[in-house]
Amino acid sequence: FTNAAVDEGRSRAAKRFGLDEKAFPWFKTLHSAGKAIQRDYREPASDADMSEFCKAAGYRGTGERDEASQAAVLRRTMEFAKARCITFRDAAWLLQTARQEINFREVERFATRWREFLDAKQKIDYSDMLAGALGKPAPSLDLLAVDEAQDLSPLQQHLVVGMLANAKVGYVVGDDDQAIHRWAGADARWIQGLAREHGYRV
Repeated sequence: FTNAAVDEGRSRAAKRFGLDEKAFPWFKTLHSAGKAIQRDYREPASDADMSEFCKAAGYRGTGERDEASQAAVLRRTMEFAKARCITFRDAAWLLQTARQEINFREVERFATRWREFLDAKQKIDYSDMLAGALGKPAPSLDLLAVDEAQDLSPLQQHLVVGMLANAKVGYVVGDDDQAIHRWAGADARWIQGLAREHGYRV
């Protein structure tokens, strides 16, 4: 899930097999793999970019995820919808509470303005690193190994399925007892679904 973990894993693999680290060009996070598949070399958007956007667009708050501000609610709803591959309307309905109503049209406007802001800055949203790769040819790999699969969102799952189709051998590993991202739609049962829906041996 992090570039630091990827760097450590790549280093260990190179040492274990006596190879140069350059022998593992696809040892990446899923987000980095998504960017590489779509050949998008824009810099990822940061929390500072979100804060700048919220201020420029006149939203209350900085968009920090733990805020209770208007900007934070809109950002969380937008990211929730993208991760789960659902509409903004459905995301707003699922996330609203008795104390907080979420207008899905406001979420749509927020998402459109955010995308325009990023386009102007030549940056890419983390969700778009994944979504933009869907449907594009995945790399031909001798081996695809995906760890921590119990915590993959539906959007990440779609990318993995696309990459499995072009891999000679694939391993998808996850432990439901270690799942911590259920809020984003992660569900370890999707691993069993690989056999049912795609014919893979589980």
